[in-house]
Amino acid sequence: MRNKRARKGARSESPSEEAEEQHGDVNNIDESKADVQADEVDEEVEEEPERRYHLTHVIRENATRPIVRVQMKRVGDESIPQGEASARSLVLTVGGDQANVYEGKYLDLASHFVHAPNEHVPTVGGITCSSWIESDPDVNDALFALGTSDGIISVISLAESRVIKRLGEDKGSQFTVVDMAGHPNQRNVVASLLMDVKTNESTVEIWDVETGVVMKRVQLAGTTPYETIHYVPNCDKETIAVSKGDEVFFFEQGVQSDSKKLPGKTTSLRFLGNRDDVLVLTATGGAIQYNLTTKERKLPFPKTVKFSAVNSTADGRFITAGDDRGGAYVVDRDTGDAFALRSHKTKAMTVTSLAFVSLGAKEVVCASNDGAIWRWVFRDTTTTAATASSNNGGDVN
Repeated sequence: MRNKRARKGARSESPSEEAEEQHGDVNNIDESKADVQADEVDEEVEEEPERRYHLTHVIRENATRPIVRVQMKRVGDESIPQGEASARSLVLTVGGDQANVYEGKYLDLASHFVHAPNEHVPTVGGITCSSWIESDPDVNDALFALGTSDGIISVISLAESRVIKRLGEDKGSQFTVVDMAGHPNQRNVVASLLMDVKTNESTVEIWDVETGVVMKRVQLAGTTPYETIHYVPNCDKETIAVSKGDEVFFFEQGVQSDSKKLPGKTTSLRFLGNRDDVLVLTATGGAIQYNLTTKERKLPFPKTVKFSAVNSTADGRFITAGDDRGGAYVVDRDTGDAFALRSHKTKAMTVTSLAFVSLGAKEVVCASNDGAIWRWVFRDTTTTAATASSNNGGDVN
């Protein structure tokens, strides 16, 4: 397992959530290299086996069903120390016609849901996307939503492990839910990106989950399908971003404000704690850190690797990417520290989705196209050794 630091002299005791946003030096990459991991990647430095991620759990959900999405939700008492942060995290995985929820710390199965027809709903569309929904913290439950190929959003109660509400049943089967984003702060609100399969026209709908009412609907321009939807963090006005191809479009309170070019055709993106800095996954497998205003690019992950998934912590300090060979990487944008996570796989697999589980970046969960979930935990044995020496040694008067 390789542990690399991107800038010499930079060091952090361990991944941590508490940091101000710093972007460091940014390399300017030639346009022709925008969609690939080029030679301008940060230099490799010495191995530090005492500071690395350790593989702790491997779970195989279904050997024939790829897991297409992994999403984390924080729950419970905010006073729990950060070192125990994963105890108040839930991990949602989606693949095929199933959704599973795990307790974050040990990946104990908390709920198993099969999206299948029943006596009340004779037909259901295939699952296309998912999202956690902010709910009342005083209620002992958590809600998540599944978007489907027939344009319906199924809202599922974790406590009851069943659908408690179906949104959009009046639309007809010509629509597909392409992507969803739960509101980061407001309860019972989810934004959905719909596509009309007959015309390729796209629509954004913002739902009040509790009442089942569309609070806002925005018809998007053009007939080229849009691909992703996001709530943009730390904006003065509530801002939603939707992307397609090599462009991202911003809507402030339902009205389009502007658009920005991305560094190539993009299949996935994450906003890194603000409106300008994003981590994008390009159609050719590049993982690029990009500033939408200055157009500065940085390749934070290893070269000659084709990436298949990207993610970040909510504040954007830690970023992660998985590749088509079963590997994953974590980079601390503040210090430049970089870590490689290896799956010890026995056959080729592709990382399809990944997420940080704890408050900081001490725990990472990856999912693969062969139905497996991998969990790593960061351990700094230098700190442990120093603490043990302090407790057990020293001069005695």
